[in-house]
Amino acid sequence: MAKRAEPLATYPAMPTDAWRDRDVFERWKADERDFWRQTYETQAKLGADDVVGVIVAFREGDGMSEYIVTRARPLTLSWIPTPGSREVPEQTIARVVRADVAQAKARNAMMPFPARRQPLIALRPVPRPQS
Repeated sequence: MAKRAEPLATYPAMPTDAWRDRDVFERWKADERDFWRQTYETQAKLGADDVVGVIVAFREGDGMSEYIVTRARPLTLSWIPTPGSREVPEQTIARVVRADVAQAKARNAMMPFPARRQPLIALRPVPRPQS
């Protein structure tokens, strides 16, 4: 059974004026990409039995809620407070076991950093590919 820790403090908080100023938004987005890149690189270097640093994702509402394992014993997860995500109920966290973390680790290895992270906000329309 897992425990819930405080939300992860190292995730870059989105500035409140990011929606008004494109430069502020781009700086935050670059910081966010660096955070995810470092997190996934750290996870890729983990040994077979290591679990600290593994990202575990849960479906929550119409989106996804991501947690990172911060302690192995007792198994402890910290919420990554990405914009638009919510914390999952305490009962969901309590049911997580090491086998679930191992499965998440294997899934994350199949889908490395750039493919896994999708942009949260599109500031301009994305052109459709011409067929």
